Amino acid sequence: MSELNLDNIVGFKAIDKDGNEQNVTVDEMVDMVATRMVPALSETSALSEISTLATAAATGNDVYENELPTVTDAANVRVLQSSGDAAQMTMQSLATKLGGLIGVTTPTKDGLMPKNQVCRNIGKNDNSYCCLKFEIKSFGEWVNGFLYVADTNGVTSTIAVSATIWNTTRVYCKLINGGNEYIQSISYKKEAGSMLIFIKISQYANIIFAPMTKQYSSSLEAVASIPSDAINIDF
Repeated sequence: MSELNLDNIVGFKAIDKDGNEQNVTVDEMVDMVATRMVPALSETSALSEISTLATAAATGNDVYENELPTVTDAANVRVLQSSGDAAQMTMQSLATKLGGLIGVTTPTKDGLMPKNQVCRNIGKNDNSYCCLKFEIKSFGEWVNGFLYVADTNGVTSTIAVSATIWNTTRVYCKLINGGNEYIQSISYKKEAGSMLIFIKISQYANIIFAPMTKQYSSSLEAVASIPSDAINIDF
């Protein structure tokens, strides 16, 4: 059988209640179908409203769902199971489910928090240097955060870091907790599209940078040397 070409259809054959054959145009057929579908759809809508009202009544709220109040401390939410049946889910279960779908944040992937706010961590080997890199390049861009340095002698330092590009490039580091006897120097260098902060430590240390801003990305890595034109910071 050849495929039916609907573009060539100009009418239909119909049988009336007396058994007589009638010719029906495409437009007439469309009108008849539309006329019979509207009441059917209205009936379906009414059944849906009855079902919604019945469900609301079963939960103790004899109102339509769109008339229910908005709350911020709900204990449960209404969900639809894969079977199509309605059910209740606790807010704790919902949070766990959504958290699993969103995933854990990494320095390269957003999750429950922006990736740019994830802590950067590195273990600095002996006789190497550490470079903290900020991806800032335009006037008015800035990065703030906290640098944590813990050495093998138990000395832990907390250093507030701020880097700004404006009329003049500014980088500030301020020791706010701990000691700095093993941090030999902190210096910086502006490059195209980024700000580099170099940290020189006399022994092995664990270093963490906790960024406070989410607009700009940062990274922390070991480097073999510090550029000779890096500018020292008094911290």
